[in-house]
Amino acid sequence: MYYPLKLKKFTSKNINKKYIDENLIEELMKKNIRECPYNTFPYIFGNNSKQSQKKYNSGNCVAMSINLQNMLKKHNIKSYLIPATIPKMYASPDFLNISHVAVIIFINEKEAYIVDPAFYFLKPMKIDVNNKNIDTIKWKNVYQGIEEDLKYKLNYADEKYTYNKYQHIPKDTYSVETYENDDDKWFYFLIEVINPDKAISSFNLTSKKYPFLAELDNNFNLKLYIKFTDKEHIKINYNDENIYTGHVNDIPDGIFNLIHTDLISMLGKNYNKFFKLPENIDTKIYNLKDNNKSNTKKKKSIKKVRFNKTIKHI
Repeated sequence: MYYPLKLKKFTSKNINKKYIDENLIEELMKKNIRECPYNTFPYIFGNNSKQSQKKYNSGNCVAMSINLQNMLKKHNIKSYLIPATIPKMYASPDFLNISHVAVIIFINEKEAYIVDPAFYFLKPMKIDVNNKNIDTIKWKNVYQGIEEDLKYKLNYADEKYTYNKYQHIPKDTYSVETYENDDDKWFYFLIEVINPDKAISSFNLTSKKYPFLAELDNNFNLKLYIKFTDKEHIKINYNDENIYTGHVNDIPDGIFNLIHTDLISMLGKNYNKFFKLPENIDTKIYNLKDNNKSNTKKKKSIKKVRFNKTIKHI
């Protein structure tokens, strides 16, 4: 279930030429949180993140990031997926260190925004290569229902760093150190990830085994939470209240009537099929393929470009 992480340095071609309105970025990222919920159900029936986003307007961190990219593209804003480690609250024993993605938007040669849809950032992190101070944004801990301060600062590594045999961060790479508490830090790496589904979603889904979804309301509170606890048992919370825990075949019709509209929006009209998990769900090993032009087209030789003499590849 583990595959090498493929990365690509950013160049001057990745910089947006137009003015980037931070208020617009904040508006779009919040709209994305509301309209593209976290949902791993589509993957158990063979969808990758791009397909999940397109068919069900939901998915994992890759799909949520793709959805935000599509929103940005409508405003002629270029954006890219970047790899990240994760805080302890989201970790799993079988995860590799880099197990997450977010979105970067380059403002100019020195500045960029980082947005993390699946971690529910309420404001973008603005980074500047000349700013080494600690800054703060708000993010939403949806499982506790509270907004919290998230600190971050820009770092630079002039040496290659190896996490494991599948994940290597090349030298001259910036990263954003992110944390609530000093004993639980994670990092966003300012380098494009080319194969997020194969290298990250594959082991993520294999490790988690059972699907779950989390839909938020307009105030970014947890509206609907559905999680299989094993192959046959399920937990359903609605508006922060547990409305069912038990065998999936015994869910009352009243429960389905209550969440019918929500299920259609995330799983389609035939959502009932998602409530019967495949027989091999306990042992299924995912090997997702990325719908990425960079993987299918022959690459031309492009000279790496430094943004200026004092700045390495950002």
